Amino acid sequence: MDDQAVRPRVIRCSAKTGEGIDCLTSAVDSLLSSEDVGKDNAKRRTTLILNGIIREKGSEIAKKLISDKYGSIKGAIESVLSGETTPYMIGEMFSGFLEGTQEKDDGSKQD
Repeated sequence: MDDQAVRPRVIRCSAKTGEGIDCLTSAVDSLLSSEDVGKDNAKRRTTLILNGIIREKGSEIAKKLISDKYGSIKGAIESVLSGETTPYMIGEMFSGFLEGTQEKDDGSKQD
């Protein structure tokens, strides 16, 4: 362990009786509110949350775009296999959508 690392004290607690739980949560809150640890944890937590949102919403948006254009993912696959389009052209459709819908932080459309 690094000499500069925060070393929390040992806290006796029992999940069965509830003894010491208040002290434990207070100690954890105190540790997490220290400036460096709090910022690092907030950054990690925010990164995880945003990545989850991007995966979920990005997938929803992609499915909607494909459904609107090809009827379904199966329809998109059939279009690729029949030579009507390529996976790369479908990817370009997503890029075009994103470029046309990006907003500034104040909610207005970007030029």
